[in-house]
Amino acid sequence: MTNSLSPPLVNGHSNDCAELIQQLEQLSRRFSNLLQLLKQERSALMLSHLEELEQLSEQKSQLTREIQKQEAHLAAYLEPEAADPLHTPRPIALGSRLHQWIKRQSSYDQQKLEPVHTSLGTVMEECKLHNTVNGKIVHRSQQTVSELLRILHGTAGESLYDAQGTANHSATGATLAQA
Repeated sequence: MTNSLSPPLVNGHSNDCAELIQQLEQLSRRFSNLLQLLKQERSALMLSHLEELEQLSEQKSQLTREIQKQEAHLAAYLEPEAADPLHTPRPIALGSRLHQWIKRQSSYDQQKLEPVHTSLGTVMEECKLHNTVNGKIVHRSQQTVSELLRILHGTAGESLYDAQGTANHSATGATLAQA
C-alpha cells in the first residue's frame, strides 16, 4: 500500500523533483545561450561592428524575455500563490526561494537537484560578469566619443563634476577649424 501523502516517484524521485529539474535545465540552457550572445557582443563591441551589435541586441532582448517568462513560471511553481495577480510576492529572491524549496525535499531529491541548481547559478554569474564587462566597454566608448566631440568643438578640457554629479567641461580654446 502506498502512502497517499507522498508524491509519485519517477525514476526514483518525485514528480515535483523531476519537473523542477527539467525547468532548471531549460533555464540553464537559456542562460548558456545568453552567455554566448554576451561573448559575441563583447567581440562586436571591441571591433565596433554596429550591425552585428544591433542583431545581438535584438537576440538578447528576445532571450531575456524568454528567461523572465520562465523565471515567473518557476516562481509560480515554487510558490503557487505567486501566480495570482493579486498576490504580493514575498521580497525574497527566486534563488533563495529555490534553495529553500530544495532543502525541503528528500535527501535523494536534494542530491539530484543540487548539481542542476549549482550549474544554473554558475552560468547566471558568468552572464552577470560578461554583461558588466560589456557595459563598461560601452561606457568607455561613450566617454571616448564625447571627448573627441569636445576636441572637435573646441570645448576639450578637464571634466569636472558639480555638487549634483553632473559633468561640466572647461573649454580650452578654439574649435579645430579655427586652430
